[in-house]
Amino acid sequence: MTSELLIMEFDENCNGKIDEKEQKYIKENYFQMVTIQIFQPFLKRIFIFSTLEQRDIEIKNFTKDIIGIMN
Repeated sequence: MTSELLIMEFDENCNGKIDEKEQKYIKENYFQMVTIQIFQPFLKRIFIFSTLEQRDIEIKNFTKDIIGIMN
């Protein structure tokens, strides 16, 4: 999604910028949900479908992936 489309969708007061109120709405309604959607399958996989040995490996791999994304 381009920045132009984001502004068109979330710029409630049509001033061409995303102000603090609009940022808060985006954060609460989109970014926090994305975070939950990333972690839920991971937690389900390691606590329901994995043995203790597999769990350790999954946690190490997930940590490497997250660190790679952040760098």
